[in-house]
Amino acid sequence: MDSITILNQSSEPVRVAIFQRPPSNGGVALAFRAAEVPARGRVRLAGEQYGVSLVAKLPSGYERGELLELAGPPVRVEVRQNPLPEPPDLVLTSADAGDDEVQVGNGAEVPVQVFLYREGQEIGRSRFLERGEEHSFHVRSELYVAVVDSVELGDEMPAELAGQAVRIHSGQTATVSQEAGGFVVRVE
Repeated sequence: MDSITILNQSSEPVRVAIFQRPPSNGGVALAFRAAEVPARGRVRLAGEQYGVSLVAKLPSGYERGELLELAGPPVRVEVRQNPLPEPPDLVLTSADAGDDEVQVGNGAEVPVQVFLYREGQEIGRSRFLERGEEHSFHVRSELYVAVVDSVELGDEMPAELAGQAVRIHSGQTATVSQEAGGFVVRVE
């Protein structure tokens, strides 16, 4: 799993929060991660956790395969055949996909249905894919980083932060600096 790095270039310690806007709660952003970052210090926070699983249509019936954990999009996954009666395997083949995209190609002899998870919750599923067919999941990460005073995990993003929070993806670095108007966050 990729992490999110917070780099504090200011001369004061700061508290930062990563907010997640899940689609299931009407768009309210909740504190997903939070940390104290020392002056001129650095902290790594865990990014979002993704996973892919499948159900295979085998001659003996439907069989669920193992969960393949991913760092998140962009990524390409291949379905590979195992000797029957075992279900096929999911194999991470590359990060060669479009931004915010998880691509899955079925290289197995049997039809498969693929499921995509974020933070343990199913967020998408394909139809049954025959050999040679592909499916793309378009996954828009809804993570935002902001300097906060006293936010705890699960708290809603305070209204005054709505215009200051900056979108961030797993694997990126947010730099906090101090300017005349207060703290500023930039994402690279």
